[in-house]
Amino acid sequence: AGSVPDGTTINVDRYNYASLPADSKPSTAGGVELGDQVLDLRPEGITFSPAVTLTMATTSLEEASTRSDPSLMTFNTLSGAWESVSSQLAEGLVRADLTHFSLWAPGTVTITPVIPPETSPAPEIVINAPITGGEGGDGGTPSDGEDLDAVG
Repeated sequence: AGSVPDGTTINVDRYNYASLPADSKPSTAGGVELGDQVLDLRPEGITFSPAVTLTMATTSLEEASTRSDPSLMTFNTLSGAWESVSSQLAEGLVRADLTHFSLWAPGTVTITPVIPPETSPAPEIVINAPITGGEGGDGGTPSDGEDLDAVG
């Protein structure tokens, strides 16, 4: 791996994601928010090793406690979804090592908070009913040696 076949034209196009026509925008379903700029590195699917480092600005991404830290994301044409890749974030820039050509953009993902299940103490079972009737004893509680079945 690592060589591009002879005669291959490599294209690097930069788009403003918001300005792309709706029918040519890859979906951002699943809570993905992309930055303004998308890089289209072609031909898609070309892989290489060693990896190359891509750096993009994150200035157009809003920070929020319900969003992940920005990372570089790539569009997976098989799943139809944007996927985060391991990235480093510093001073408004995000960097990641790439091993293939595809669509790339800085982005964040909605964080679904993990809410621990409520724990409550085990219910306390209290039987507070007088025992009445029967023979012997005081009529309210069985006396020593008295059979509970005999208490009515």
